[in-house]
Order: sequence, then structure tokens, then C-alpha cells
Amino acid sequence: MKKSVTLLFTLALVTIAFHAFTNQSGPGGKLANDPGAGNCTQCHTGTALNGGSGSPNNIQISGNFSGGGYIPDSTYNVKITFTQSSISKFGINATALYSSDSSTMAGSFTITSNRLQKRTTTIGGKSRQYVEQTSTGSSATSTNTAEWAFQWKAPSTNVGDIWFYVVTMSANGNGQNSGDQVYFRKIVINPSSLLPVATATASNSNPCSGETVNFTGSGTNSPTSYSWVFPGGSPSVSSAQNPSVSFTSAGKKYVTLQVTNAKGISNKDTVIVDVKKPLTAFIAGGNTQTICPGDSVELTASLFSGYSYNWSNGATGNKIFAKKAGDYYVVVDDGSCSKISNVVTVSHYTVPTPTITPSVADSICRNGTLTLTSTTGYDSFYWYNKFAQIASSTTNTHTLTVDSGSSYRVRAWTSNHCLSAFSDSVELKTVKAEDGPVISCKNTQPFSLDFGWTVATHNGVQISLDSGKSWKAPSSGTMGLTHSMSGLDPETDYQLMVRAILGVPCNFSEASTQVCRTGKCSPINAQVVSDTAICSGEDVNVVVHGLANEEYSLNFEGGNHFKDTAFQFSPGQTATHILYVTDSTLLGCPPKKLSFKVRVDNISTPILKTQKTGNIFCEGDTIIFTASSGNETYRFFVNGNLRSTQSDSFYFESTFANGDSAFVEVENGQCSATSDLVHLLVAATPTATFTYSRVHKLYTFIPDNAFYKSYNWDFGDGFTSVLQQPDHNFGTSSNSTKNVKLEVTDNNDCVNLHSEDVVIPDFSGIEILQNDNVAIFPNPAFQTVNVHLKNASETQSHVKIYTLSGNVVYSSLFETLDFSIDLTTFAGSLYVIEIQNGEINSRQLLIKN
Repeated sequence: MKKSVTLLFTLALVTIAFHAFTNQSGPGGKLANDPGAGNCTQCHTGTALNGGSGSPNNIQISGNFSGGGYIPDSTYNVKITFTQSSISKFGINATALYSSDSSTMAGSFTITSNRLQKRTTTIGGKSRQYVEQTSTGSSATSTNTAEWAFQWKAPSTNVGDIWFYVVTMSANGNGQNSGDQVYFRKIVINPSSLLPVATATASNSNPCSGETVNFTGSGTNSPTSYSWVFPGGSPSVSSAQNPSVSFTSAGKKYVTLQVTNAKGISNKDTVIVDVKKPLTAFIAGGNTQTICPGDSVELTASLFSGYSYNWSNGATGNKIFAKKAGDYYVVVDDGSCSKISNVVTVSHYTVPTPTITPSVADSICRNGTLTLTSTTGYDSFYWYNKFAQIASSTTNTHTLTVDSGSSYRVRAWTSNHCLSAFSDSVELKTVKAEDGPVISCKNTQPFSLDFGWTVATHNGVQISLDSGKSWKAPSSGTMGLTHSMSGLDPETDYQLMVRAILGVPCNFSEASTQVCRTGKCSPINAQVVSDTAICSGEDVNVVVHGLANEEYSLNFEGGNHFKDTAFQFSPGQTATHILYVTDSTLLGCPPKKLSFKVRVDNISTPILKTQKTGNIFCEGDTIIFTASSGNETYRFFVNGNLRSTQSDSFYFESTFANGDSAFVEVENGQCSATSDLVHLLVAATPTATFTYSRVHKLYTFIPDNAFYKSYNWDFGDGFTSVLQQPDHNFGTSSNSTKNVKLEVTDNNDCVNLHSEDVVIPDFSGIEILQNDNVAIFPNPAFQTVNVHLKNASETQSHVKIYTLSGNVVYSSLFETLDFSIDLTTFAGSLYVIEIQNGEINSRQLLIKN
């Protein structure tokens, strides 16, 4: 069982060579002597690793590590120091790898000074980072000492020990690749001792199947949670510190525990539980097994530690490979009892050997065609020449070209996926075909020519006018030695192929080829010059040169004849056009063809749009213009001024004013077009200011503009409203200040926000005294409030009305027990009315609407 590991900085020495003289721009990475990386010894003659008077212990790493090591996903300031006497130029190359997987980069580097640079490369398909000196970092930081500082971010999980591979160089300054001193050190960085270390134990490490096992978990450094994994157990996972688990399947179970504290997660601690189960003897896979001859089938019995297995063929172990046909069984013994398994019968498929038949016997012409035919009854075939496979097929025939001596065979797969033995062989002798006839050009005229040839002994000749696709007798007959061609074009090449007819095995000689050219007809040498590209609807200008002092006529694409050497026409689409020039002095000569191609570009009037219907925007909005796609160039104009030329069909900008206009001009090849104007409406920012009034705890909020699309109020106490003129009770916000916000959206969907601080008074400071002998109504009151005294001892009453802040706003004497007070001049608010009559002293709350 894995136990706790004390985190130490452990040093291991491995030597490596660096660049013999310091490369001030950095060695280029992959030189830290890390696994899979190179070193510099082969490039620096006479360089000794860890040589001279120095020692690899002169390389030191320091950092702001916690608890003597790293905490996962934490970033540390790391410094590498190297000391070497009488040296002023230094070099460094370093990386960090998992100790458990030396091909994986451990964490990542961040450059924090101009003395280092970072390089990233790939080794074994995995990315690694290296830090190395810059030109500035090659100098000493103090006498005989160089320091390099950087940041290292640890891996996101606890991966165990991490190795820093560090190579340093002290250059002798001779400018050569010799005499330098190179040092290497591998330094371990442990996980922090502040991380927890998990410890797991089991009450029984060799239980029977189904038996309950009690597990005990603990950890150092105050663990806060536990994570158990029980492969094949019930439950399969647990977060309890001391869980109980049962296992229904046999075998070794590698139970793991990880604990977590405030600093991170521990490494796994493993408890091996070897589960026993009742004796079983059974050969899996079915009681009948049929295989191909020469193959074998694996027979497997259930495996249990400590059991012995004795097979009917004398083999031991829980599995065997059965090759021979017959019956197989196994006897399983656990030391105290044994059991015979089921019987498995192994038999062989019948696989016949194919035969092979060639399409020719004994010999074949070199580069001749041969067809091989196999016997049928197979799913697929492999074809061989001298036991080297040359093809495969699902049919029983294979056609090939024979170029040398051969020995052909076939093997076949049956429907049972069995491969047959090799068939008998087909041995053929190859014969080289005779050389082809020698061809020459004879009697070359403007409209005709003759081919002639010489040929050795033959049974006739054949000619081909289509490069060997078809063959026929020459014009002089099968045994002739010439072929005549007429009705040809002057100054034109014509090709002829000739082959001799032979006997078997080569039916024909090699084919010879000859190209002959007809004679010259007309001496006119005209050339055509034209526009190569136009916009649809435009005319093409055509000029014919070389016809001065000539007798001629021109014909353009089958039209009437004419003599004007400069003309125009309007094509509808891209095409190659033909102009014919006829020599009037040699009417027997065909017209000379002059071809030229004209590209016709098309364009349509572009449509320019914005992202909003009606082109109405708010102040500060970014307007996105989109033009019709499919053009090569777009020029966007605002108020007649060019703002952008680009290949994209959209353009955006935010500096616009109400009444601005825009259009786009597009080009496609030779064509250009301009869109209609887009007129922009930029709406003013809506007003979001507001006022409010209060009646005791009830506040009424009124926006300055009552004609907008929506209103969103936030009263600062967790309550909101979408009413235009809401009422809100601040009773729970007594003696505080709330920031009330109003966001408005006008009919153009423009938005504005305004906020004000509202001071809420202390409602508990208002003393309200009531007296059953005095009735005040209505309350709330609008214009008049009525007072009725029930058991008054006097007829005269003194009435005062106060604001909530204590200011007297009304005072009067009344001589009756019933009277009214005019409130029309009072502002809508909350007041206190006080009535004194003899022994009656009443104070009540009065609400004026």
C-alpha cells in the first residue's frame, strides 16, 4: 500500500553538451538533455560535459514554493542561478517534465524579463516549452554568476514529482566551438507538504465474494473530503471517510482513496483486495469449434489465483491453443477439490486447393495480354508471380500484361475464411516482338501527302490514324508499302502508325509512328488583335494586321464577306470567336482561321441595405451596410465621400448624423454599377428624467416624457416596475437613501437611463395619538375634512395641522362640536391634525390627496 511521501528537492546529475560558445540569441530549444531531446556534444569538438573546474551543483533553482513544493494550478516565480569563475558569457536551456511520464510537459512557462525567451516544440507528438537566454540574458548578473528569472505555472492536478531539466554553458569567448564548459542538472520539485497525503486500509484484504469489507480512510493536513473508488464493488464509489463495501466478482481489486484539503487533492493511495470465489470449471466460447486447417483456437477456462489447470491433451494453465481436431476438457484444482469442465469438440473445415489455367500455352509475346483462370467455389483470390503477390480479386480470372519470364500461382479464400494452399504453377516463356516498320514522308502537297515504309518479312501491314485506337489496311492494300491521304488542310501535321502482321506468339510487330506536314498554300500571314474583356452590352474592337497590299476577303463567324480590317461586334457571353481570311489569288486554298477569346463580364445594379427596417438608428449605433454579393470590388460612400474600398460586401461605422446618405459602387471585371442612395435617420436620445411625490410611505414616480414605448423602474430596494407612472411603498426602507433608476425605450427602440437618490425619512418618528371621542372623516381627504367631537366638555376647540417634520401649517378655533376644515390649498401629502378641547387632546394622521 502506498504511504505518504515527504516533499524534498532531490537532485540528480546527468551530463550534456551545450553550444560551445554562447549563442546570444538562444540555442533554439530541445537542448535541455530531456528525454527525446538532443544535446550539443556532437557540434562542439573537445567539449567535456560538466568539465573544467566547475560542478553541476553550481546550477541552483529557487522559487516562492509553499510547503517545500508546488500546489496544483499555482504560479511561482522561479530563478535559476549558475556560478562559474572567470566567465562573463553564459547560456541556458531548461524545461519541466512529469517524473511519472517523461514525455509530458509539466505546467507552462511565462517570460518575465528580457534575459529569457520561450520556445515551443513537439517531441514524440507532444508539445514542450523551453526557456533559453536572449542576447541580454547571456551576460553575467554579478561577478562569475548569471541569474535567469521566469514564472512557472504548476499542472492543474497533483502529478507527483516534477523534474526540471537545466543545461547551462560558460563560454571561453574564443569565438570557436571548442574549449567551452557545459553543465547539466536534473532537479526535482515535489508536491507541497501542505497538500494532504491519503492513507487507506482494509479490514480484510482477502475476502470471499459478497463479504463486507470495512475501509478506513485518513489524511494529513486536515482533509475536508474523501473520495473512494471500488472497482467491481458495491457501492463503486463513496465520499464517506470509513465506508463498507462488498465485492461480487473475484480477483484483485485496486481500491483507491484521494483526500482533499484547502490546498488541493492528494495522490491516490491504493489498497489491493484479492476477492475469492467458489470453484468454477468451464471452457467458454461454445462446445463446438470449427477452424481452418493449420489454424488454432484459444480455449480458455476461468482463471483463479492458486488453482491448477490440467487439460486433456496434457497442457497446463487456464488457456491453451488447440490445433488438432478432437475433444478437449480441463480439470481445475484449488488444492482441496477439483472439477472437470465441459467438453469442447474441435474440427477442421475442408479447404480444397484451386487449379490455374492460362489463356495461352508455353510462350507469349512480351507485353502481351494473358488471362489466368482459377477453379470456382471460393470467395476471393490472391494471384502470385514467383510467390510474390501481384493482385487480388473476387472473380476467378485475372488479366495482366506479361513483360518477362513468369511462374504464376493462385491461392483462394473459402466462405469459412480459410486460405487454401498454393495452386499448381503456370510457366510461360516470353518472346520479344519484331521492330516496327521504318516510315517516311513522301509527296507532301498543300492538300495531300503520302506515307511510305520499309518492313522485313511479314504477312501484311496495318495502319492507325487515331494513335492506335483502331487499325485498318493502308490505301495501297494489306501488302502495300504506302498510304495516301487527301482533302487535307495546308500546313498541318498528320500522324500515322504502322505495324506489321506476324505469326504466333507475337501477332504484330512493334508499332512505328511518323508525323508528316502538308505543304504551304497561301502566303498571306494575318494576325488578329481584339479586346480580351468587356462588360455585357459593350462592343469588342477587332483589328486585323498583315493584310497590306494583299488580295483578300474576311468572313466573321459565317457572316458576309468584307474587307474592313477594323470592325466591332457585341458578344452576349464569353466565347472564342473565329475570323476567316481568304486569299483571293489562291481560291483553292482554304481560309486561314484566326481565333480570339473575349471574356464578357456581367453586373447588376447593387442593392444597399442596413440592418434596420426604415434605416432608423439611435445616436451612437453602429450601422452595418450590406451590398449585393458576387462582385470583385466595393467602394462605400457616405454623403458623397469615399469611406472604404474593399473586397467584402459589408461595411460598418458608427459616426453618422441624422439626414446622412450612403451608396455603394461595385466593380466586376470590366463592369461597374452604383446603388440607390440610402437615407439615414438618427433619432435623438430619449429623456429618462423623472419627478416624484410622497404620501407618508407611498411614493409616486412620474416620468418627464409620458409617450415612450416602455418604462423600466428599479427602486433600489429589490423591487421593479414597468408601469409608466408607478407607486412604490418604501415602508421597509425607513431612514435610508435609495438610488432609483428609470430606463426608457422610445418608439425607435432607442434607450436611455437616468437615476436619482431618494432620501427616505424615519417613519417611526411620527407620533400618532388617537382618541375615541374624536372622529375625523373622510381620511384620506380631497378638499374638506370633517371633525366630530362626541363627549366634549367644552364647545370651543383649538385645531392645529402639522407637517411630518413638525411645521405648523394651519391653526384655528372652533365654537361647535362639529366643524369642517378647507384643505384646497394644502399640497397632497401626509399631515398630523391635533385637536384640543378641555380634557380631550387628540392627534391623528391626515392624508391629503
